[in-house]
Amino acid sequence: MIRPVILLILVICLILTGCQPSSAEPQAEKISEFSPTAAVTHQPQQNEEVPPTPTSPPDEEITPTPSPQPTSTSTLEPTSTPEPTITPTPTPFVPPAGAAPDAGSALHRGGSGRSGHYPVEAAATSGELLWSFETDGEVHSSPTLIDGELFVGSDDGHLYAINIDDGTLIWKSDLGGKIFSSPVIANGLIYVGSDSGLHALDQENGDQIWQIEPAGSSRRVRSSPIYAEGLVYLGSDSGRLMALDAMSGVTIWENRLGPVFSSPALADDLLIIADENGQLAAFDRLSGEKMWSHRIGNKIYATPAVADGVIYIGGLNGQFEAVSLESGEQIWAVRTNRPIVSSAAIADDRVYFGSLDNNIYALSAATGEEIWQYTAENEVYGSPSIAAGVVFVGSDDGYLYALDRETGALEWRFKTDGYVGSSAAPADGIVIFGSYDGSIYAVR
Repeated sequence: MIRPVILLILVICLILTGCQPSSAEPQAEKISEFSPTAAVTHQPQQNEEVPPTPTSPPDEEITPTPSPQPTSTSTLEPTSTPEPTITPTPTPFVPPAGAAPDAGSALHRGGSGRSGHYPVEAAATSGELLWSFETDGEVHSSPTLIDGELFVGSDDGHLYAINIDDGTLIWKSDLGGKIFSSPVIANGLIYVGSDSGLHALDQENGDQIWQIEPAGSSRRVRSSPIYAEGLVYLGSDSGRLMALDAMSGVTIWENRLGPVFSSPALADDLLIIADENGQLAAFDRLSGEKMWSHRIGNKIYATPAVADGVIYIGGLNGQFEAVSLESGEQIWAVRTNRPIVSSAAIADDRVYFGSLDNNIYALSAATGEEIWQYTAENEVYGSPSIAAGVVFVGSDDGYLYALDRETGALEWRFKTDGYVGSSAAPADGIVIFGSYDGSIYAVR
């Protein structure tokens, strides 16, 4: 009887309280995805099964996350950069129609042997000024004359083309650096060095055709280039001796020297040059192979002068030498009292040069015996030029001297307001030269 009574009591209790058994499962507290507590991970107890990470069913289409698109930016114009100067323009300059291979060739110092002898019929005889032209810098460069025009550089960075008859400007071209070098001209192109390299310019208007910068520690070219049969040769302050294609500026060969202030000379397919280490050397002009070298003191600034198989040159040790072109062996030597910077001039059987001992010397080309000397009022840095029996040479006393070639007697002298280191360029009845006072003079 007890069990039925208990069941009856339970039924009555359920009816009176309305209690229903809860079937709802407890809901987990939602934790923000970015809450720091979200980093806490459940560590399963030993033997607890870890459910796999849910993945979408294989047939469910998954919308791919779009790849980020690049941010749109405005198109920038490329920054302008200077045209490279080491690699020359490959397009060759076309010489004038009908021109011979070496048409219209001219260079200072009278020819490829740098003999300083000019074959003119009449020399300047009076020492009177015909005209002067003023630049904006010192004139170290020596003028080159051709077809009634002269070409000369200045420390103001310009190469000038000037009418020989009246001194009027034809054009000028800014080369971007001081010009110590003297120009050589061939086939309508002018080749000249500057503190910014070697330049090839159109003879007619001064437009630059190509430019190179020699490799090494300095791009400066104070040496005056020389031209032969389609090649231009030069030495650089960085110690490069180079042969370039004259039309394009492309390097044909290159050799190494000490720093070069001197200018190259050519004779018998040999390129003769001196450097600031006191080395006089000969190279095969086509291959660049060194044939011989000869030392003259510790430094050489002068340009070698060549005639009849003999090279004449002086050094800063004050010694002046005659050297065999074929072997590089010394033939004879004489010594002055001071350094020699002046380059020699040669005519017939005599050789002429200046020294920082203030003297201008005339020696026997065969033996070195002194024939005469003339004493200026200051050091003679200038290199003599010879024309029609007269020796023209400048000095740091500001004068250009005209001396009788046979006796050394003074014929006249012309005063400027600066040192005269520019080598004079004679023409019929006149002589043209530059001065450190910034002017170019024509004297008759």
